[in-house]
Amino acid sequence: MIMDLQNTYEVTPDIGKMLVGLWWDPNEQSRSVLDGVKAHNLDLSCAVIGEGGSVIDLITPQDTKRDQYKTQIYHRGDNLTGASDFEDEEISINFDALDDSIKALAFVISVHDDIRFSEVINGKCTFSNGMTLEPFLEADFESISDDAGIPVVANSRHNFLACMKRNDDGSWLLTHTNQNMPVLDVANVEDTVRELKVL
Repeated sequence: MIMDLQNTYEVTPDIGKMLVGLWWDPNEQSRSVLDGVKAHNLDLSCAVIGEGGSVIDLITPQDTKRDQYKTQIYHRGDNLTGASDFEDEEISINFDALDDSIKALAFVISVHDDIRFSEVINGKCTFSNGMTLEPFLEADFESISDDAGIPVVANSRHNFLACMKRNDDGSWLLTHTNQNMPVLDVANVEDTVRELKVL
């Protein structure tokens, strides 16, 4: 069961599995006559967080860590264009299999090649019941500010979109955070967790 608690969602253990999907449409507009069509390349990543807000691991499309997490957390892999029929990138979370040392999960979306979130065509991220596929949180890119005073590093922008923490009763609380970060790395995820006070 999922309860909406004003920007937070309580996910009870009976849900079993959650799917996080990143969606966007291919860019069909030319940047210039010489460049041709510039594909929009986005990424969906998951930070695995332990006791005290320390990051245990960072799962990205380029480093899916499938051997380490097997059935616990599965990243389907990288998509460079947004041309999939369904979700362009997806992470599945199996709550029943998650190790007890995992206290929280943070989800970060990234856009590369000096593209702004507002330029992405039909960009959104959905959090869905893994059994019924019914979305309980759908965050579109219109809510992401491109001019939030965050420096752009290596022509990429990153948004700490949501954080999910484990409660003592076995349920999980998902908070839609929508916080821009300068770089996707362990230090910046930990700093953002502390700043937002989501754990």
